[in-house]
Amino acid sequence: MSALPALMAALSVGDERLAESVRVALRQRGLRTAPGLTIEAQQATVTLHGPARSFHEKQLVLHAAQHVPGVLRIVDEIDVVSGSGR
Repeated sequence: MSALPALMAALSVGDERLAESVRVALRQRGLRTAPGLTIEAQQATVTLHGPARSFHEKQLVLHAAQHVPGVLRIVDEIDVVSGSGR
């Protein structure tokens, strides 16, 4: 039983590295996402949550995340919001 906390800690570090890999992939593609977009990873599942400024931006973000090595599943919780205020 004492190995379980160590395993969970190791998975947590891997999850954070995967989330960071997605962030890096977005930056490398020049994607400047809307403020508030969060990226979380848990056991090779990446959850993207928050706003995108357009449907096109949302699709670019999802595509970039899907192609990061180690990502097996994407949970899309991105909402398209208009910044025009109209």
